[in-house]
Amino acid sequence: LKNDSTYTLNAELFDKNLTPITKMTLGAGSFIKWTETTQNRASSNVQGPFAVLWTCPSGAEFGVNYKIADGTVCNAQSAAGSRRCQPLETTQ
Repeated sequence: LKNDSTYTLNAELFDKNLTPITKMTLGAGSFIKWTETTQNRASSNVQGPFAVLWTCPSGAEFGVNYKIADGTVCNAQSAAGSRRCQPLETTQ
């Protein structure tokens, strides 16, 4: 998973049946190589193609990647969707 955006994003990974597998947060410009063993799921036989839902820190949808094959780099900026996050409002 590659967050090639300028935002910190949450990535939720789904299996081919759209069952949630894991969630993680990636800072702007960061990359993580996800494998079944990354999340201690070696015995679960999780299979692709996968989907990745990218969300902003506010919870708003950034975009979605569908039909991600095993071993493929999934870029946030190639997701279908707005690919934007609104700044979080601060309370004073």
